[in-house]
Amino acid sequence: MPEHTGFADVSGIQGVVANYQQEILFLKHKISDMILRQLQLVAKPDTVHRMNYASFASEITAKFGIVCEGWPLEKFCPPSMITLRVQLDTLCQAWETEVASFRKLSKGEYEKWSSARFQSALQQSLPQEPQITQTSTSVIAHEANILSHTTPPAITASPSESTAAPEAIVLPLILPPPTDIPASMPIMSVSGTVLVAKKTRKQRSDKGKPRGPHVWKNAAPVTTAE
Repeated sequence: MPEHTGFADVSGIQGVVANYQQEILFLKHKISDMILRQLQLVAKPDTVHRMNYASFASEITAKFGIVCEGWPLEKFCPPSMITLRVQLDTLCQAWETEVASFRKLSKGEYEKWSSARFQSALQQSLPQEPQITQTSTSVIAHEANILSHTTPPAITASPSESTAAPEAIVLPLILPPPTDIPASMPIMSVSGTVLVAKKTRKQRSDKGKPRGPHVWKNAAPVTTAE
């Protein structure tokens, strides 16, 4: 008996799960059929063959001038994509009580809707200029601050290394010998040897002329004995 009782419990749970899944599928089909019938009723005399959720604006509103009002859920999607039972119950009740419904736009409403849709598409097609916000400015300033801290400082030569002029080499001062030095005055040369300067004699006026016997001036005439 206990074994049969356990088997009965498992089969009972499986039956409950199967019934729950069947109820979910049945509820999804019920809501889908109800929405399509409402759409076809509002679209008359036009004929709508199926409900398009993803492209409702271009396939339903643009072609037939019909809008959906009072959709109770946050996401506009087919009932087949809804997994929670509570959301399916909410959607079903909204359509049964006509809280959610379809409505055909008037000519003026349709023109306004078409104009707004065109302007929206035009704005999306135009290139958007980047807007510099306070946040982006702060980020740029922060990145610049990081770069200023991470970039190594420029290497500049110190004045003592490159810009300063090399020290002058002081050479010993060597003066030329004076022109009126005595003949016996020694002179130190660059190599350190002692040189003796010779006195320069005055050039003779008869230099280079042939000279005869010397005649003394004011000399007494020589007399000879007779």
